[in-house]
Amino acid sequence: MISDLAYSQLLQNFHFLRPWWALLIPILWLLLSNKNSKKNEDQQAKKVFAQHIYQELTAEAGSIRKISPSIVAWVVMLLITVILMGPSWQRQPSPFLQDSSALFILLDTSNSMNSVDIQPSRLERAKQKVSDLLAERPEGYTSLIVYSGSAHSILPLTNDHNILRNYLSAVTTKIMPQQGKSVANALTLIKQATISDDTPVTVLLITDDITEQSQQALTRFSEQHRYQMLIYGIGSTNEELSAKGLTLPSLNNQKLSRISDEIDGFYLSATINKQDIHQLVSRIKSFYNPINDKHIPWVDSGYWLVFPAMLLYLLWFRRGWTIRWSSFIVVLCLSLPSTQGQAAENSFANFWLTPNQQGQLYFYLKDYKTAAERFENTMWKATSYYLNEDFDLAIEYFSRIDSNDAKLRLANAYAHAEKYYAAESIYQSLLAVFPNNQAIIENLAAVQKIIKARESLSEHQKQEQNERSDDETSDQFKQAKGKQIKTNQRKQEVQQYSAEQILKNEQLAKMWMENLQKNPSKFLANKLQIQVNKQKLLGSSNE
Repeated sequence: MISDLAYSQLLQNFHFLRPWWALLIPILWLLLSNKNSKKNEDQQAKKVFAQHIYQELTAEAGSIRKISPSIVAWVVMLLITVILMGPSWQRQPSPFLQDSSALFILLDTSNSMNSVDIQPSRLERAKQKVSDLLAERPEGYTSLIVYSGSAHSILPLTNDHNILRNYLSAVTTKIMPQQGKSVANALTLIKQATISDDTPVTVLLITDDITEQSQQALTRFSEQHRYQMLIYGIGSTNEELSAKGLTLPSLNNQKLSRISDEIDGFYLSATINKQDIHQLVSRIKSFYNPINDKHIPWVDSGYWLVFPAMLLYLLWFRRGWTIRWSSFIVVLCLSLPSTQGQAAENSFANFWLTPNQQGQLYFYLKDYKTAAERFENTMWKATSYYLNEDFDLAIEYFSRIDSNDAKLRLANAYAHAEKYYAAESIYQSLLAVFPNNQAIIENLAAVQKIIKARESLSEHQKQEQNERSDDETSDQFKQAKGKQIKTNQRKQEVQQYSAEQILKNEQLAKMWMENLQKNPSKFLANKLQIQVNKQKLLGSSNE
């Protein structure tokens, strides 16, 4: 079921890539209107023959003409016209596009989540599901918010999922300073987050039930923000608990589903396999649509209409469906090339689909070699060669395009072709324009690491003979160095550092993180308690 938000976006972005083909529609209408002259001939025949004779002569024809061949022909040609017009409403996701979407995970950490109707517990299963979701969504930004009587942002929006998993493993109901089920407080934290207006945001609520107050807060929130709302129920229903002989707080499936419909969201309950995670990730990814990126081509969706058009064309094999299309067929045959084999197959495809449509069809089928041969669009041709690992051809076509996106792909192609110095040069030029682009930074670091390793290996090979001849001297040097290290050892004094000193010193920050990872649950419990105490202090001062 398409939500109202997704439907409005579809209508807003819907357009035709080649609208000038619409000029064929009035011509097709004129052709159909000429068929109406047949009705005038029938009226004249009624005047010549008696009524009972006329009915006998036309009875069989009338039964056959319940579906007029001319009408079906007009529908087929109309479908072909729409195909040529190229309907489109979304851009093609680029394999090089960095996902900038935001996902807020609101995790219920109230006492009911300790229920063991789902092993090992509802909360532990929810944490496992979140971990699976992060694995299937490696890109994009994610924030984790836990709530019970109070709500706390465990981690703000980040694309470092390793840190997020570390904090997630430390989440328990014991770290929460207050008990309850206040989704409203969690929604307030989302409002306080710094998010640009064009960022696609998804809110994922993981819980087993929701209060009336939280329901009202969700309704107000969905009216104020055009975010995608997903509700993920975890637990057992009343019927399932009764069958198990357990007396525990139940999963309120009906209520959560009804609330989801009211806020134009999507509700899904947990499954024993990963099918639920697949659906959630699909929803999150589909909500991220890079419409505003003009460098990404639109998806030509017209070729899907080829299949109903061909099915309607099969009706012409029925007896009595021959109509006067002689001139049209002659012109069509003359327009087709007279070659055989592969050329005949291509001519048939060229009649129904444009070269770029054929390329997209093969691209979706992951036949990248054929797709590259069919594409006329330079960017798509180069991308197809890249995915087919024909990196030399990819370099050839990417180098013809003057855009930053093409330069990034060109650098990647150079790197895969083991032309690391050329790739390094392009990455450095792009980094000067986009200094905060994570993909460029990581790719440049990887290329420089390879270059450094190669240079080091070359230098090592040159010095190999000298090192072999100096083995004894080297051993003596190591022994002497070891004695010197023992002589220079001193007792280290235990020091305490402020937060400012830790943040400024990279080595101190690393040591602090290592200590934090040993007991993150205790750290979170102290952090959340401090936040609650601070809120109480501010509240009392305002009074």
